[in-house]
Amino acid sequence: MRLIFILFRYFPHGGLQRDCRRIAEALVKRGHDVEIICGEWQGPRPAAIEITVLKRHGLTNHGIATRLARDAVALARSRQADAIVGFNRMPGLDLCYAAENCFRVKAEEERPVFYRWLPRFHGFSRLEAGIVGPGTETVLMMLSRRQIETYRRHYKIEDRRLHLLPPSISRDRMRPAGADAVRAETRARLDLEPDAFGLFALSSAFRTKGLDRSIEAIAALPRPLRDRVKLLVVGRGRPDRYRRLAKRRGIADRVEFLGAHDEVGRLLLGADLLLHPARDECAGMAILEAIVAGLPVLCTANCGFSDHVRMADAGMVLPEPFDPAAYAALLTGMLDRGRLDHWSRQGVRYGQSEDLYSGTEVAAALIERVAAESRDGRPAA
Repeated sequence: MRLIFILFRYFPHGGLQRDCRRIAEALVKRGHDVEIICGEWQGPRPAAIEITVLKRHGLTNHGIATRLARDAVALARSRQADAIVGFNRMPGLDLCYAAENCFRVKAEEERPVFYRWLPRFHGFSRLEAGIVGPGTETVLMMLSRRQIETYRRHYKIEDRRLHLLPPSISRDRMRPAGADAVRAETRARLDLEPDAFGLFALSSAFRTKGLDRSIEAIAALPRPLRDRVKLLVVGRGRPDRYRRLAKRRGIADRVEFLGAHDEVGRLLLGADLLLHPARDECAGMAILEAIVAGLPVLCTANCGFSDHVRMADAGMVLPEPFDPAAYAALLTGMLDRGRLDHWSRQGVRYGQSEDLYSGTEVAAALIERVAAESRDGRPAA
């Protein structure tokens, strides 16, 4: 079958982008032809997947997205695809890998009233309505139960169109044999003393994932504890604002930006605690990657995968609404070697007993089935 994926933007270290590529590669292995249509592609192109990059038109983000969605879907239809799969929300899809919480709910519950008068709101609302609005039949691949709840607060979506995928982290994130040696080598490379606490922040969307919250919490630590902490930030975001914040709070020497990194697995082993106080997080793949590597987690309850932290007993979850003082207090209490070692062991056990890895194959099989049923004239969902 000929399958076409649509993605607004590809860059090598993005979680959504990584999922898109993995699912495409899984379908190629199943014998299908896969093309990815996008507005931007950064990094090497896979040999077995056709990549088409469209010109981006428009002066605003919502204008660019609207035009790109329209052009990409039209091109996919002209190619006579057996299924059109979107990795961003847009009208005209057979399936959508929905990696974000509901835009309308976020806009109406978290933004001021005047935001709903802006063209941006209307533009992105129309794109979202294209997959979940009245009369749509797009099959929805969802990442967490919390995400489904956010959509159902605004839209009536038939159960038959909703498919909750298992997580899809790579098994190479599991704590390997010889992890202690890798940990020692990584900590030496990062200049982490044996009694230091390496705190890890993994994300490119610094504000969304709450990097400022973590900097403020570290600044609030008791001085002797603060002097033993180093925050290691991995991601391709813009760090200048956060460097200035760390400097104002007197902890510039406690925060290090490592940029995008190809050795995340080794960094997970070298750190002591993942900080993920996200403002909005549909799932949170970094949370699961940390758990199975034996890295304890401190995250906010609005993360879709925060339930795994509780079920694994692999860290702590901060309730919503976010309270900076409570976050700082929780962080202070977690920086204890005995507690961290317990959470680390529990996370490794959880990663060995739970299915946190099959999401890619489940998504590929669903796409294959929907495409086959659509081609044969049977109900797609």
